[in-house]
Amino acid sequence: MYCFVSKNSIAPIVLLVTFTASAELQVVQRDGSQSLFSGKQQSVNVMFRNASKVTVETSVRAKVFQLTSATAAPVMELPAKPLKVLEGQTISETVAVDLPMVRAPTRFLLRWSDAGARSLGQTEIVAYPPGVLKELKSLLGEGRVGLVDPQNQLKALLKSVEIEAESLEAEELEEYEGKLIIAGPFASATQVPARFGERLRNLRQRGVAAVWIQPPQRGLPTTDPSYFIVDGAAKQPAIVIAAAETIAGIENNPEAQVRLLRMASVAIDPKPFEIPGTKE
Repeated sequence: MYCFVSKNSIAPIVLLVTFTASAELQVVQRDGSQSLFSGKQQSVNVMFRNASKVTVETSVRAKVFQLTSATAAPVMELPAKPLKVLEGQTISETVAVDLPMVRAPTRFLLRWSDAGARSLGQTEIVAYPPGVLKELKSLLGEGRVGLVDPQNQLKALLKSVEIEAESLEAEELEEYEGKLIIAGPFASATQVPARFGERLRNLRQRGVAAVWIQPPQRGLPTTDPSYFIVDGAAKQPAIVIAAAETIAGIENNPEAQVRLLRMASVAIDPKPFEIPGTKE
């Protein structure tokens, strides 16, 4: 907070109190990093906490660094953003960042400071190249992916990366002759076609792999794994069952898209998982 008063003996005291209060403003550190797509106007979430007993009003800015194994190279500096945080308050802010285009997952760091250039903390980001789901083409070859997509979350997304999708109505499911079916997300169990598990198992016998996104669990927290393989066997496709949270926010969530790719790969070509470090 900046206070302007008449030029008298009180002014230095007011400025001293203001500086001390702003020193209690910090960026709240979160576990892990935020995952974003590279490109313009990417939204970064940051939380500020005022641990003092007075309101802090200042401006904050961030310098953006690209991280490598050995260095942190400066990329840009974000414009100053006015900030007002009440005593003892924690607030969440969203800032737009133009991230450089990358070809592989790349780490960036936002280092925050206040109007007095005092360090407030940092925010870590992992940027992914746009169009992550394009890699699905290499799994499908010349074929299409079959979709059971009652919420229309995947149709448009796959179309945006030029993946051909075939919409499978419940009565057409048994007639599908492609390589992979992705089913879900479902808003509730009532959207799941009748005898769906049995029908997917019958399709598997004909060489069709499947990724089945389960409806969200209501009420009690789930203890199931994020996804698991059913009917996995060498030289045969599998059915992968996944929790709804596995691909939550998939349109703007690169990690969710990477998970979907991984599950599709496991379904089409199931291989046993190995204990790390056991390969010679």
